[in-house]
Amino acid sequence: MEQPKPNSDIESHVLNGDSAEAKGSGSGSGSGSESHGSMKKSVHWSPELVTESTFTSSPQGAHSNSSFNSASPSFSQPPPSFNVMETVVTVRNVLGRWSKKVGEATRKAETLAGNTWQHLKTSPSMTEAAMGRIAQGTKVLAEGGYEKIFLSTFDTVPEERLQNSFACYLSTSAGPVMGVLYISTAKIAYSSDSPISYKSEDKTEWSYYKVHIQ
Repeated sequence: MEQPKPNSDIESHVLNGDSAEAKGSGSGSGSGSESHGSMKKSVHWSPELVTESTFTSSPQGAHSNSSFNSASPSFSQPPPSFNVMETVVTVRNVLGRWSKKVGEATRKAETLAGNTWQHLKTSPSMTEAAMGRIAQGTKVLAEGGYEKIFLSTFDTVPEERLQNSFACYLSTSAGPVMGVLYISTAKIAYSSDSPISYKSEDKTEWSYYKVHIQ
């Protein structure tokens, strides 16, 4: 059995058409028009030339798509919500702690300024009182306030707390002594700002002048 040759069929029809056209051109003009009007061309397609193809997706590609979808779940998740109330409360707490510290520092500065002025008014020598208060103020700020100085200078009982402090002079046989008067929940005490000299067995020694009443 011979194989069908679609190309030869197409070529034969085309050649027949060309030959018919050539014959028409060789004859008269009237016969040429009739040949053109009566001539028909047809094209036949061979079934062997038409093939049906189907596309099948490879399992590897499906696996890669599924792995991509499973490996990137974070893209589909919405961002966490922003809680405004928690932020406002946090800022308010920070500002509250900051204002409390500023208030304590301001109170200490006002107390120190008031004590200094009171001390200068009652001092026999304004210059000596001013220098003494500068030294005392530096000590107070360096050690963290009058309460810490009081607790480190005097023996205290448990739960004893300082209530107030005053810059003053204490009159002694050697003259007025500049210092601080402390009033606590258990006692009244006084301590000089600077050491005072005294005689001990023909020697001059120095010590802070301290008095307390319980």
